[in-house]
Amino acid sequence: MLLFTVHQIIADDWSRSILMREMTALYRSRVNGEPASLSPLPIQYADYTLWQREFLQGEVLCAQMAYWKKQLADLSALTLPTNYPRPGVQTHRGASQSRLLPKAVSDGLLQLCYKQNVTLFMLLLAGFQVLLMRYSGQTDIAIGTPIANRSRAEVEGLIGFFVNTLVMRSDLSDNPTFLDLLPAVRQVCLQAYLHQDVPFEKVVEEIEPERDLSRSPLFQVMLVLQNTPGANSSVWDLAGVEATPLEAERTTSKFDLTLFVVEREQGLDCALEYSTDLFEAETMRRMLSHFQTLLEGIVDNPQARLSDLPLLTPQERERVLSSSWGARAWHATGSDAIQDVCLHHLFEQQVERTPDTTALVFEEEVVTYADLNRRANQLAHALQRLSSAGGLPTACPMIAGGVVGICMLRSIQMIVALLAVLKAGATYLPLDPAFPQQRLAYMMQDAQVSVLLTQSDLAERLATDGVTIITESKNGGTQDNPSSVIAGDQLAYIIYTSGSTGKPKGVMIRHSSVVNYTTAMCQLLGTKPGWQYALVSTLSADLGNTALFCALASGGCVQVLDAEVVTDAQALSAWFEQHPVDVLKLVPSHLSALLTGVPAEHLLPGQALLLGGEALPASLLMRLRALGTMRCKVYNHYGPTETTIGALVHALNQLDGPAGVVGRPLANTEVYLLESRMQLAPTGVPAEVYLGGAGLGRGYMQRPEMTAEYFVPHPFAGMEPDAAAGARLYRTGDLACYRVDGTIEYLGRIDHQVKVRGYRIELEEIESVLQQHTGVCAVICVLDTSEDKALEYQLIAYVVPKQERPPTGSDLRGYLQAKLPAYMVPSSFVMLDALPLMPNGKVDRRALPKPDAARSEQEVIFIPPRTLAEEVVADIWDEILHVEQIGVYDNFFALGGHSLQAARIVSWLRDAFQVALSVRSLFEQPTIDGLVREIAKLRGGYSIIEDIALILKEIQQLSEEEMQDILK
Repeated sequence: MLLFTVHQIIADDWSRSILMREMTALYRSRVNGEPASLSPLPIQYADYTLWQREFLQGEVLCAQMAYWKKQLADLSALTLPTNYPRPGVQTHRGASQSRLLPKAVSDGLLQLCYKQNVTLFMLLLAGFQVLLMRYSGQTDIAIGTPIANRSRAEVEGLIGFFVNTLVMRSDLSDNPTFLDLLPAVRQVCLQAYLHQDVPFEKVVEEIEPERDLSRSPLFQVMLVLQNTPGANSSVWDLAGVEATPLEAERTTSKFDLTLFVVEREQGLDCALEYSTDLFEAETMRRMLSHFQTLLEGIVDNPQARLSDLPLLTPQERERVLSSSWGARAWHATGSDAIQDVCLHHLFEQQVERTPDTTALVFEEEVVTYADLNRRANQLAHALQRLSSAGGLPTACPMIAGGVVGICMLRSIQMIVALLAVLKAGATYLPLDPAFPQQRLAYMMQDAQVSVLLTQSDLAERLATDGVTIITESKNGGTQDNPSSVIAGDQLAYIIYTSGSTGKPKGVMIRHSSVVNYTTAMCQLLGTKPGWQYALVSTLSADLGNTALFCALASGGCVQVLDAEVVTDAQALSAWFEQHPVDVLKLVPSHLSALLTGVPAEHLLPGQALLLGGEALPASLLMRLRALGTMRCKVYNHYGPTETTIGALVHALNQLDGPAGVVGRPLANTEVYLLESRMQLAPTGVPAEVYLGGAGLGRGYMQRPEMTAEYFVPHPFAGMEPDAAAGARLYRTGDLACYRVDGTIEYLGRIDHQVKVRGYRIELEEIESVLQQHTGVCAVICVLDTSEDKALEYQLIAYVVPKQERPPTGSDLRGYLQAKLPAYMVPSSFVMLDALPLMPNGKVDRRALPKPDAARSEQEVIFIPPRTLAEEVVADIWDEILHVEQIGVYDNFFALGGHSLQAARIVSWLRDAFQVALSVRSLFEQPTIDGLVREIAKLRGGYSIIEDIALILKEIQQLSEEEMQDILK
């Protein structure tokens, strides 16, 4: 074995071939007994360094540096989907995977190079950038590449380090054809070659990119075409002795990825070196396979647009589409008859099976299935009599097929009303009493509500022309199930969600869709009669429908919980202690807030905890896993309102797995991950989620254009067994990827739609409403997802006010509170002179400043805490609200607080002062001054809470060592 050890600082890859050539000459001379005969070198490496120093200065340096500054301005990091979280500091641990692209591919590429007047490197660079674009979703792709930098003939025979690194940045936006991209990439390369003399380190120094120890500056992926003369020979002939290179295993990686390509007689030998901190070997093998498929597609059809070029092999496409991969679970319920069953039929069937079983519990009131059915029937008959007696407006002469609003506080009667509307053959529209009057009026008008079921204390604010209001319970009359000729295709309910136009949009859901969902979830959970289900959310969002419908269809009991109880961790824990539940469904942020007040085991149900409505934070999943073997299964449940409550579900592993995994589709549900041109996405590649099947909603109420935009034609209609002609899919706007096992991992939103506390919000709706304020010139809304907001992400509005009448943050908050639900009112309002813009004219969201303390928004005079007790309360507010300067008269809600944060604050205050403080107290006394007075009253005086505060302050000042000594 012959081993050379050469440091890269004194020799490059070109030098290796020179060294081999000179070694061969010397060895041959020695074997033949001849004197050494190496040609004298015209210059030495030192001469080159002096020449470079003299050349690269003044105008030459300025001109070349000016090119790189312009070419690499505002360059963003390439964000590829990874298997593991990126470590804070690069370790450069690596490995490699290789693949030989067949000669047919390399020959086809070379022919295309000849036709398009480009080099093989230029074509491979363009192809690799397309691959990275498809993987990352980014269109601004920068790749590093080494260049020999031996442009002068005198240095061609020198051993030394001449190589430089160039950054090849290409714009792949607007989805050009590959033939259109090639000339642009060629021009990028030629310009880079003309400015290759500036050392890469100098470029980094001058551009000053934001330094990040977790990734390399300017580029994170490199392409190396190893075409150095003589360097790729597989055999080294040493005067009759053949030496074969021994490839060493790569165990390091300088960058996230480096693709090495070598031209060989058999084809293109590709080796992908990768960071093992980020990627798994299987992911890299799959990427090489996709690269080959992409290059084959380029050879076959170079005129194809970038998004149309293939990535999937035929085998992978079949796997993605097959039911084993979870694309569909069609007919898994084994019941085609579901199409003819209505939601209330499931309940009526259960009444026949278990009439005397408890169906509902609210506070002290208990209702059996028979009683609930009787009360619902009586109200349903009353609704039908109202229709036949001409008690409805002439525009809505019939209850059957009409829309009936339900606006009630949580109660038994709320569930009675829901069932009665369905039994009467109508569609119910849930209306949250907490919504602004203007929003409720719009929803009723848009949905063409004919009748409103409500409570007497709410009736006056809900009075609307053309709507019949019913407030009494209608307990008398016929108790039999009413007859109504409706089918599964009729609408069961309409739920309004946030809309980008500034108005909410009504999602129409059929009976058959809810029946399919309910049946599938009951099968998944293995529900049994007698199970207890907690209803903890409003009917105006479909989150609670899981517990409500699954319980009433399987003989379970629904515990209807008061709104104040479900936000108070101790009150909820006490209720569960007296009334254990088997199934609980919560929004993750709601559960996180509750866990600040009580141990997790006090809230866990006996059978199943379902988390849905928003993305599951990794921190919450870690906390649940830290409990060890839990007594219940935990599910991550995903699905927009447009596809009936939920479409995918995943049983979370107790040991590992990311929080974003949402699993596989429910029975009779289709899910596809499609790229921008409706191409199936390969495994691991982010793409948009499209949902279809039995759960698909009918569309949006009174919005045919929006329905057509989001409920799109099925791209595989007529081609796949279960995709009938005319079928449609819902375009969710969510980003996800297929995992190796076929499950789906949620990655985030494509657009600016977000979820806050389980409510889906179009940021554009908030912007649209704010824009209507007479004092607002421009506005942009964002969701603050920084790590210190891990428990509750918060909305921030950046406002450019009109100079003549600039509004305050309080003005804007009050304006929005009259028009939008509380969860859509931003926590902070940041006033700007102008919105930061990118060169393309779009708002640069990354340049928006962090919201400062909300002091400028308050109209009260700032008075700092005056007592120790006030200081303790202020510290707790600061910890949760992230507002540094809080006065004793500042309003909690004006500072951006909401109900979940209120529950956390009250929980902390209870522990700090050992006092039975209720969440209602914070709503009634939303200032530090008021809260301290309330705590003092409960504890028997100010002196007592001042003594407690003094102890707390002294504990805060103790060091860790002092704390340990005290504990000992």
